[in-house]
Amino acid sequence: ALAAAARYRQVVRTQRYEFGKDVFAETPFTLRYFRTAETAYPHQDGRPYALGELITDRPINENVADFTFGIGITPTLIDEERSFGAGGSFLADYVPLLRP
Repeated sequence: ALAAAARYRQVVRTQRYEFGKDVFAETPFTLRYFRTAETAYPHQDGRPYALGELITDRPINENVADFTFGIGITPTLIDEERSFGAGGSFLADYVPLLRP
């Protein structure tokens, strides 16, 4: 559980909100595509995403023989070689425990 929580925190830390968030009463949230060219990924059918386009799908593992069939394969941008102090999002010693 601790390892899963540490990995989840890494994913959360890589999320950027520098372009803002959309919030509507009818829809809990929307995600728009703002990845740079070096971290880009296409739609599942191979079409490239346009900057600012609503994210409707992401590449998935299409090998039905794999245990991870249907699970997303988009990189999280977590770089274990770049420390948190150097602007990275990886904290090797992170332990998500609450202290009284």
